[in-house]
Amino acid sequence: MQGNRSDKNKSALKDRAATVIIVILAIILVLGASALSAKVLKKSSRSYEANKATYLISDIKYGNYDSLIYSVGQNRGLGVTEEDNGDYTVPYAAADYIEAAMDLKVCEGRGYEEKAAQLRKQMEEYKEKMGDLAFVTDDIDEMLGLETE
Repeated sequence: MQGNRSDKNKSALKDRAATVIIVILAIILVLGASALSAKVLKKSSRSYEANKATYLISDIKYGNYDSLIYSVGQNRGLGVTEEDNGDYTVPYAAADYIEAAMDLKVCEGRGYEEKAAQLRKQMEEYKEKMGDLAFVTDDIDEMLGLETE
């Protein structure tokens, strides 16, 4: 009987050891898969960087206004303000001008005179900030069918 108990104890010990080894291997496998997945996700995820002011000014010069608005919005989302770097003043003002001009077109079409007057005032402020590139406001106004003053 003692031999039987001894065999049972050895068998139980072997079963526990096997279970511990399997659990350890499973943990290693899960950790390895997690690390590999994290590495793959990191490589596949897009990392956004702020668009440089020179690229934004190129968008203005070539009339890529949709790209300009998108890029300025992306920069602002990343926390890049015109105060961070004076180079952003002109492209940010141009994007703001375009958005205000689009809003003005809607306001004029619906007869919102008070809001339209506010937008025209904002557009003049943005135009002043644009400096040498303020000439594009004529193109923007023409494109949107706005009357220039």
